[in-house]
Amino acid sequence: MKSTYDPRHRVREEAFKLIFKCLFNSNVLNKENVQDNGSVNEFNKINLINGVNRYREIVDSTILSHSSRNTTNINHINKVDLAILELAVYELLYLDTPKIVVIDEAIEIAKKYGSDSSSSYINGVLANIVKENNEKTK
Repeated sequence: MKSTYDPRHRVREEAFKLIFKCLFNSNVLNKENVQDNGSVNEFNKINLINGVNRYREIVDSTILSHSSRNTTNINHINKVDLAILELAVYELLYLDTPKIVVIDEAIEIAKKYGSDSSSSYINGVLANIVKENNEKTK
C-alpha cells in the first residue's frame, strides 16, 4: 500500500476528490477549491483536474468501451469508480506516468473510497485499456 505521506499519492487522492465533486457540481472548480499556491504538488493536482475536464468526453468513451459492466451510459457507473477511472485513464492516455503506477494508484484509491468490488472493476477496466494500447503499438 502507498504511504499516505507520499506526495504523489496525496496529489492523486486530492485530485480524485475534486473530480468526484465535479461529477455532481461542475462549479466546484473555483478559486476556493483549486488554488495554485506555487507548490509543485498543487500545480500537478491542478493539471490532473484540468486534464480530466478537458478530455472528459474521450476519457469517458474509453472507459465505456473497456468496461466489463456492458453499459452504454457513463451515468450508470458508480460515481466513486468513475472519478477514479477518469483520473487514471487521463493519465494513461495523456501523461507519461508508468502504466503500472497509474493502475496501482487507482486500485489503492479504490480500496480506500470505493465499494468491495471497486478495486477489481477498476483493475479490469485499466488492464483492458493497457492491453489494447500495447496491441496497437506492436
